[in-house]
Amino acid sequence: MQVLRYEIKDLTPPRRHKFTLGDTKSPIPVFKLSQFMGKNVQVTARISKSGDAKAQSGDLEGKSSTVQPGVKYVRVTINKVLP
Repeated sequence: MQVLRYEIKDLTPPRRHKFTLGDTKSPIPVFKLSQFMGKNVQVTARISKSGDAKAQSGDLEGKSSTVQPGVKYVRVTINKVLP
């Protein structure tokens, strides 16, 4: 698991953002991205009113298709309001 936090003002048009995920960005040291090499993973992006990483009702969310760790580009479209 990895968590990256940005303020909406930092995600300027065209609403594309470049970031890198890696072992150093895990909030839980025992969950390292390198442990999933050779397996499929999914990237989730969420816009949270509260700023909390935990999903809450009213948050906006989108998920990528499954990808292999190390892939260079991943598209995530935020297209869902959480109930």
